[in-house]
Amino acid sequence: MKQVAKKGNKESKHPLLIKNKNEVPTTSTFLCVPTNQKKPETEEGKSFRTVIFLFMILHVIFSFGSFFLIFGMMLTFRQVIYIYLCFYIYMTLSSIMTVIYSLLVLFGAAYGMVDMFSNSYEGAQAFFIYMALNLLNGYQAIHAFQKMREYSDSKQQKNKKQISQQGNEDDESDDDDESSDEEDPKAKALKLKIELQQKLIEESIAKHMKEQLKQLKKGDQK
Repeated sequence: MKQVAKKGNKESKHPLLIKNKNEVPTTSTFLCVPTNQKKPETEEGKSFRTVIFLFMILHVIFSFGSFFLIFGMMLTFRQVIYIYLCFYIYMTLSSIMTVIYSLLVLFGAAYGMVDMFSNSYEGAQAFFIYMALNLLNGYQAIHAFQKMREYSDSKQQKNKKQISQQGNEDDESDDDDESSDEEDPKAKALKLKIELQQKLIEESIAKHMKEQLKQLKKGDQK
């Protein structure tokens, strides 16, 4: 019973399953826009959020530049989609949405490079701006994915450290239990002494009762 109680206390104090205290941010029904900002669990998460925020600003600049300088509605529409994805990732730090964002931006950059040489643009300025825009978008996709991987790895390492710390605390509690068990023999010796005294008292009472019964028998025989 004592061991079961100890195990129950350990499980209640040190659960092996580490719960994530940061709940998934809620979203509004309109366009699934996040309304609550998720707190990053590590410093890498803060860096990841900062990078995504900078990329979101760049996409805003690119959207205006593509609309007023290149006059490409398709490019402007792509930049608006990237802005929405960056905002969603900025609020939720979602790894799935980061992968989707990286794939879409890489696909858009590859499509833009092909479209850049297949269509004619008025003047060299628009051509070089379009080329720089596609190259920057490709870099953004790769860098965002790398930052997401760093954040995911840092969360896994943090969980491993917490589990190892819990294991060390459990070992310390086991040592405390063993030390308490070493002190128990004194209590056991005292208990045995009390039991022996009780047995001696019972034996003396039984002996006294036997002598009285013998005396009564002798009186009856007389």
